[in-house]
Amino acid sequence: AAAMAAADITWDHQGYCVLNDLQAYAPASFPYHDEASLRQALEDFAATQRYADLRSNFSRYEKMTSFVPDPDDEGRIRAIFHTFNMTLGRGTRMSPQTVRPHYTAWTKQTGTSSAPSVFPASREFYYMDTVLGVTYAALENIFIAVGASCGVLVLITGNLIVPLLATITIASTIASTLAAIFLCGYQFDAFCAILVVMVVGLAVDYSVHFSHLYMVSAPGGTRFQKAQGALHGVGLSIIAGAITTVRARRASFLVLHTMARPLSGPMTSLAP
Repeated sequence: AAAMAAADITWDHQGYCVLNDLQAYAPASFPYHDEASLRQALEDFAATQRYADLRSNFSRYEKMTSFVPDPDDEGRIRAIFHTFNMTLGRGTRMSPQTVRPHYTAWTKQTGTSSAPSVFPASREFYYMDTVLGVTYAALENIFIAVGASCGVLVLITGNLIVPLLATITIASTIASTLAAIFLCGYQFDAFCAILVVMVVGLAVDYSVHFSHLYMVSAPGGTRFQKAQGALHGVGLSIIAGAITTVRARRASFLVLHTMARPLSGPMTSLAP
């Protein structure tokens, strides 16, 4: 009842709750004194004409809300589940800025429930959890990759200036990619997070190889000769990598069609 009344997570108090329907059918019996009495009342309610009418009027009623009796104990209930119409609008994109308020509100609502163990469980909630997890992991990977590449270059080259310049190059590549995404009007969503991880890999790969070749090319030569030798050594690999990346975009389009689905639908809350 509290979740259905919460305007920030449930749209227009819309939801399926077998306990509310049971209370409307037999209001004088609420609240029940123990779990065994509640189970018996639910089983009796399932055999009434009122319950049959609910199943007839709502084709997915039993999939939206019901109870699971404990097969090992006749006086206990294994779980009760309800479904609510979320305030997350149809067509909402999977960005952390959009889903975080709804995700936080639902976890807070279930966490403050008087039931011993209540948790949200639905495809939409798992999507929100995945979006937040992927984006946070992408941001963590940026700092880890930049720091690790700088440390590895210092150990390999035995120099401080070259690793510093390589680290600046990596950070500039990531920043320019994010800036281009935001300038195009996109948000930092799951696809942007995946793109950033790919960009980190490409930037680190190029910078590390170039820095290493700069140190080993043209021993005793000038900086220009070292840079020229590094470009000759890594240039062909960079061009080949760019070609394969462009060709791999076809597979990325398939991923886009299978993953870029809007977040909308019911939210189910289970109370074991």
